[in-house]
Amino acid sequence: MFPRGTRFRLRSVSNCAATDQQIIADGLAACPARSQVGTGDATLFLGAAGLLKTTAYVVATRPTVAIVFTTDSGAVLRVLRATVNRNRVAATIPAVQLPGGYELAVTQVRVSLRRAGTRANPFIRTPKTCPRSGRWKFVYLPRYDEPYGVQRSTSTTRCRG
Repeated sequence: MFPRGTRFRLRSVSNCAATDQQIIADGLAACPARSQVGTGDATLFLGAAGLLKTTAYVVATRPTVAIVFTTDSGAVLRVLRATVNRNRVAATIPAVQLPGGYELAVTQVRVSLRRAGTRANPFIRTPKTCPRSGRWKFVYLPRYDEPYGVQRSTSTTRCRG
C-alpha cells in the first residue's frame, strides 16, 4: 500500500500487451521500452536452498502492472500481474511447493518508479502534502497460507519538495 493520496495512471504510459509466456520467452524485449516504469530487486525464499536475489521490473500492462523477476543474466523467472486501485497494488503469488514441505515466498521487493507520463498526466502522482515526519509510509501486507497468516512490514521514504 502506497501513502494515502497516491494515484496511479496506467493510461499515461506505453502499454505492454505481451502475454506472460511471451515475456518469459523474450524477456523485457517483449514489451515497449517506455512501458517499463520501475526497476529494483527482490529476494525469494527457496526453503532449504536459502534465498535467491533477483532483479524486479515493473511494466505497465493495462489494466494491471506486471512485476517481472529476472536472474542476473536477464532470464525471466516469473511474471506476476498486479492490480492497481488508487494507492494499492495487489498481486496473488500462486503457491509453489518446494522440497521439504516449504513454499516459495517473496520476502522482499524494492523498486524505484521512474518519472513516466507527462507533467500534466504522470504515471504516478504522490500525495499533495507531506506528513509532519517528512517521510511517506509504505505498507506491505503479505497473506500467507497457514500457519503464518498476515504479516505486516513497513518502510518509509523521504518526501521531496
